[in-house]
Amino acid sequence: MSRLRFSLVGCGMRGVRDPSSIAKVIMSMPEAELVAIADADPARAKAAAEYLGLPESAWSDYPSLLARDDVEAVYVVTPNFAHAENAIQALAAGKHILLVKPMALTLSDADRVNEVARKSGCTLMIDTQLPFSPIALAARDLIREGAIGQPVTTWTIHGRGKYRPGDGAWRFTERSGGIFFETLIHNLLFQRWILDRPIARRVWAWGEKTFFKDYAYPDVVWAQVEFEGGLSILLGENHLMDRNFQTAAIVGTEDSLFFEHHRLLLGGKSKNPTPVVEIDPASLTATSFSAASIRHFIDCVQNHRSPEITGEDGRAALELGLAANQAIVTKTPVDLPLMPQPA
Repeated sequence: MSRLRFSLVGCGMRGVRDPSSIAKVIMSMPEAELVAIADADPARAKAAAEYLGLPESAWSDYPSLLARDDVEAVYVVTPNFAHAENAIQALAAGKHILLVKPMALTLSDADRVNEVARKSGCTLMIDTQLPFSPIALAARDLIREGAIGQPVTTWTIHGRGKYRPGDGAWRFTERSGGIFFETLIHNLLFQRWILDRPIARRVWAWGEKTFFKDYAYPDVVWAQVEFEGGLSILLGENHLMDRNFQTAAIVGTEDSLFFEHHRLLLGGKSKNPTPVVEIDPASLTATSFSAASIRHFIDCVQNHRSPEITGEDGRAALELGLAANQAIVTKTPVDLPLMPQPA
């Protein structure tokens, strides 16, 4: 099978400069080839291309880039507010899309992206690395096999430090979508995926701006999502911890699954929680998760398969984030589905 030829759109830290940047991961993979990189800022595109050792690959004219026959797929790593338009243009040009979360900032824009994807026949995958961890895959299999009985509730609590500002500090403004559209949307996507896409009916949320006054949104939040059948998920995040901390569990009628960094534990009712999966911690890196996600996308493109995280999944997670933002503002629970607002 030939290598899938990518263009990367967005030459910021996540796209290019991080040690585990998307560009570096693609360039390290035998299944992929990075043939072009693009950014709206010509100087940044040129500097990024030279930094990656691809001095002839820089583009700032996005339509001209999309006209290239040797670009088969586009990985969109631009700021949140640009995702939908970047994706729509690429899909309309017949390119497969790996689109970082969130897929859009409004339901109307998400619907536009999905409609263009359907008409184009191209693969659209929303990129979140969590489902591609060996621990996550094992947990989903155990749930499907009935190891915990019927899932009843889950929780994920995440403590981290301040976000990187992004170019022009966009990540601190309302143009980011807020805290539910950064790290928390990974968990919204993940929870729906691992629970086999239950239908959400109501969102409760609370948030407060406690420390980072340059944020346009809260830096501490809690949210609860209620699904059909009595299932619920609880999410919490704060930005006051300089050292990353996370705890997560899925509770069922018969037992529970507990997620640790490199272990998955089963128990809590029939027995004390004991490890059922243990992974070498050194193998659990941002690079390995990104590579697994990209490898899955390539397989979907080349073998005409539906990806694990589709555009419809992206829309569903977006709806939950929008409902949480609304619940924080109104201080009341928000019933679903939301009605898309006119563009």
